[in-house]
Amino acid sequence: MDVVEVKNLTKKFEDVTAVNSITFDCHEKEFLCFLGRPGAGKTTLLRTIAGLEKVDEGEVYIHGDLVNEIIPSKRDIAMVFQNLALYTGWKVYDNIASPLKARKVPKNEINKRVKDVAKLLKIEHLLDRTPVTASGGEKQRIAIARALIRRPRVFLMDEPLSNLDALLRLEMRVELKRMAKELDQTIIYATPDQLEAMSMADRIGMMHKGVMHQLADPDTMYDHPATKTVAGFIGSPAMNFVEGSIEEKGEKKLFNCGSFQIDVSKFQGIIEKESKSPETTLGIRPEDISVSHDKTSPYSLESLVLLVEELGSETILHLRTSGVPINAIAPPDFQTKYGSKIWINMNMDRVHLIDTKAEKVIV
Repeated sequence: MDVVEVKNLTKKFEDVTAVNSITFDCHEKEFLCFLGRPGAGKTTLLRTIAGLEKVDEGEVYIHGDLVNEIIPSKRDIAMVFQNLALYTGWKVYDNIASPLKARKVPKNEINKRVKDVAKLLKIEHLLDRTPVTASGGEKQRIAIARALIRRPRVFLMDEPLSNLDALLRLEMRVELKRMAKELDQTIIYATPDQLEAMSMADRIGMMHKGVMHQLADPDTMYDHPATKTVAGFIGSPAMNFVEGSIEEKGEKKLFNCGSFQIDVSKFQGIIEKESKSPETTLGIRPEDISVSHDKTSPYSLESLVLLVEELGSETILHLRTSGVPINAIAPPDFQTKYGSKIWINMNMDRVHLIDTKAEKVIV
């Protein structure tokens, strides 16, 4: 069953369209993540679902009920904000209990539920303290506990980890994933961090300038991006893009960027069916490029090493291939240095061809 269903949702702020005709559904017990850069419309989308922003066009359904005109407190949704909004003068116990106290839940029930959720999130030792004494990760758990204690139908989280350092973000990603599995909770999550989205979500909705570019599971998003925006955002280091055009040479189809040519005849049928223009961008992820000190095939491309980033488990090479910047990932034992010449080979089974004008991935 779909817990949340959004149809053609549009939200404008004067001349700015923050959310542009978005349609999606969120299944029961699903961890759905909206991913995109700041300004993509993620926060506005969550606030509109929660009822904190009024819908300009479209419909929002929760468990099948149209809630466009329903006030936030009646939608049975809990939301964790980026700034946490904790009451610093109250004890942690009272912060967590505040939603139940507002609903006049009996004290014994409040006490039981506070202790249960504190145990789940491993913050029992903080209940008699104020949030001021808590660490960043503990404050995050307190905010989550306060939202969870209501047992809402939908749990919205707006960039909840953005103010934490890298190690705490990693720890909290693990905790949130564990919490989601243990509670079977429906979660809609917004983040600009692709690692958070890829590691936690059942499905990812990629947003850019208020538009939903793709909604898919993480593997599909990575292997089969729908647009250049998705292809460039997912993956680290980012996908290489080389602009050029598709040309015919005899019975072959070649990608020509002016500096070098690549035989793409194996994609001929798809190109002829899907491409609207000869202007094409070739995309290839750094991990799909192999490197060597010698030319290993007729299709090897000579490259100049501009920068070597040794990261322990891998080495990132910043190269210039016939004047075109290319990044590649090499094994940690691959030895090279600035100014050296090496050879690269692209895995043609992992190449993407993108209609440059439409920015649509055709291969």
